[in-house]
Amino acid sequence: MRKDQGRGRLLRLVAVLGFFGAAPIVAQAETVECPNGVEPILIIGVFHSPPNNSFSSVIANGVAQAEKDFKCHGVTTQFIGTTNENDAAGAIQLVQAAIVKKPAGIFMSLPDPSAMATVVKQATEAGIPVITYNSGLADYKKVGAISHVGQDELAAGMATGERLIALGSKNVVCVNDAPGNIALDQRCEGIIKAFTDAGLKGKEIVGSVTDTALMDGSIRGALQADPTIDSVGGSYCGSPEPGIIYKAFKDAGKEDGAFHISIFDVSATCMDMLKAGQLDLLSSQSQFLQGYLPVAMLALRHRYGLLPGGGAPVQTGPTFLDKNNVGQFEQFIKAGTF
Repeated sequence: MRKDQGRGRLLRLVAVLGFFGAAPIVAQAETVECPNGVEPILIIGVFHSPPNNSFSSVIANGVAQAEKDFKCHGVTTQFIGTTNENDAAGAIQLVQAAIVKKPAGIFMSLPDPSAMATVVKQATEAGIPVITYNSGLADYKKVGAISHVGQDELAAGMATGERLIALGSKNVVCVNDAPGNIALDQRCEGIIKAFTDAGLKGKEIVGSVTDTALMDGSIRGALQADPTIDSVGGSYCGSPEPGIIYKAFKDAGKEDGAFHISIFDVSATCMDMLKAGQLDLLSSQSQFLQGYLPVAMLALRHRYGLLPGGGAPVQTGPTFLDKNNVGQFEQFIKAGTF
């Protein structure tokens, strides 16, 4: 290897390690050509919902950027998702198809750990390291993954509930769009726990990311059954639900400021609703990182045997947005990187 190639590799490694929290090292940038004869590395990502919705498309952007940044490591990527929303069974089939391609690594969401443990085992027995991301923080080690990238959904739910309480809320409903998806279950568990721990009221209702009639009927039914409900959490920004929830409160005779809505994840539509005062909070799990970091981690492990944190989870959120700080993130939301 030529000296300039070795030095170039070292600088790229230093930059990546700094990204993962190592002490900052200042070095002058230099243009380095990729060395010849680098071994190709295929890394495949699987998601339990379509890969091009408002949420997962940001994951895909992270994957694409990591492929560019790790070009000199020989990295190529594939990011695939199911046809239907919240489809663990479909994701299992996609992982099985990915195993056949014998990639250098697989990263996969884990919405149903008990059902998906077998396919993780199939990958690891084939010599393919697996990183879970997005969902499954509490279970990734149990199923045999080497690390996890995402947020602690229970903690994110608790933090959401605490912020709603700080706004004056006393009675919350948490919308669970996919009961059985461990991430959504834990979000609602956390929100409701924050309220009940404070001596306040909270309950879970079932929503849907695709069935607008179910969404509408669920929130309106809850408001009719208990007019003291003054806040909603748990719902997903990539569906029509935020607008449906806001309208249901207005149709119930609630004035702006008399109710509060917190939505998980971020989109341009929800950003505009936040700026207009129709939503109070958005919670971002920074899913761009959930696409970028597993690619980077698998590439570094394959090339150098490195694994940040020795397999400890890498948390990507939550980051809370309100009308006071949303402007800081607007350009990134529009660019599909936040």
